[in-house]
Amino acid sequence: MLKWSPKSLGVAGADPEELTSIVLDGNDLAANTEFYTDIAEKQAAIEKENLAILRSELRKEISETLAVEKEAEISAYQQNQIDLYNTLAEQIRASAKENISSLANGAVELAIAMAGQVMRREIDVDKDTILRAIQPLLFKAETGAKLVVTANPEDAAYLESQTQFCEKMNIVKVIADPRCERGGCTVKADTEEWDLTIESKLTVLADTVRLAMQSTEDIQEDN
Repeated sequence: MLKWSPKSLGVAGADPEELTSIVLDGNDLAANTEFYTDIAEKQAAIEKENLAILRSELRKEISETLAVEKEAEISAYQQNQIDLYNTLAEQIRASAKENISSLANGAVELAIAMAGQVMRREIDVDKDTILRAIQPLLFKAETGAKLVVTANPEDAAYLESQTQFCEKMNIVKVIADPRCERGGCTVKADTEEWDLTIESKLTVLADTVRLAMQSTEDIQEDN
């Protein structure tokens, strides 16, 4: 007759105090085999359950890690999209501003050209245009300053015929110059000189309009 103990059999999880020595003989060998088989099956079930729990925890941890990584990836993508939108918006604004500025400059040039045409038509029918161009110098030139006027031959002849005006303005000399456009002239005094040509007037007008437009653009940008 043989004596077996849980320790000698190597049964994991068996409590030596609860399990007594088992006497195996030919009659109860089958019963004891079934007993240890049941213990092994329970231990295997426990290990299987523990393994399932471990796998579940691993899946959860992996899912959480992937979720964090995915969220960071989405956040980076969204930021890239925002940066791209801002860049495109700035490019569109710059392009629009450039186009508007170009159109505005074209409009100014067109307006000045039209103003020049109107002025020249008036000059053709109004000989006194040359007199009105010079008259403001009455308040700009120094008292007693002697003026020398250079004008288009037609305007020069007409100006010389206006003796009272010449005396009032203290014009001592009129020079005919075909390079001067009708309606305008240049005037020299002892220490001063004035450009009263049509081209000069149109240039001043264009600069004034452009300055006003630029001021308007600056105000819009500030707002």
